[in-house]
Amino acid sequence: MKKLVALTLVATLLAVGSQYGNAKSKQTSQIPAEVGFFYVPGKMQVVSHLEEARLQKEKPELLEVAFQAPLEAPPVEPLTIYPEQPTSVYSEQVVSSTPMQLYHRVEVEDRHNIHPCAVTKIVSVLDPCPPTCCATNCGSCDSCNNSCGSCCPQGCVFVQICVPPYGCPEVKISRHGSKVKYDYGSYEVELTSRNGVVEVDYDD
Repeated sequence: MKKLVALTLVATLLAVGSQYGNAKSKQTSQIPAEVGFFYVPGKMQVVSHLEEARLQKEKPELLEVAFQAPLEAPPVEPLTIYPEQPTSVYSEQVVSSTPMQLYHRVEVEDRHNIHPCAVTKIVSVLDPCPPTCCATNCGSCDSCNNSCGSCCPQGCVFVQICVPPYGCPEVKISRHGSKVKYDYGSYEVELTSRNGVVEVDYDD
């Protein structure tokens, strides 16, 4: 009896499954060739060729193919190339190629005290020649005694001296600039401008 009930139940399940499979196959069957896909704004519709012809006559603006060709890109205008202007990060100073003019009247004292490893150095000192007075009928001027009060400013001259290859000297100026001393501690160079001559004295 139990076997008969089981067989009946299996047969019933097979019949129901067969009916469900047939219904599903009908739903997934392919669309006939005479039916096409067309896009109507707002929804997707599947219409036949007859419906397509009717819409084409009555409302052609609503009937568009779902896939359209991509729009053409606008023409690209050629770029205009401008010549680059040179730019400078810093301004360079103009260096003159003219050699520096050294003063010709120089007297050196105590040459034996020059540093054994000395290097040459060019320094500026007060011009030992007094300037010509700007006033009429005054002659030359003394920078320490300007009686007329209208003397021209006194210039400078360049002199080459010998100094140690190391250290930074202490520069001492006296006598209104006519005397300059370069003090390296245990070594000194003293320059004195007077009477048209620059005197250089070495002291160790």
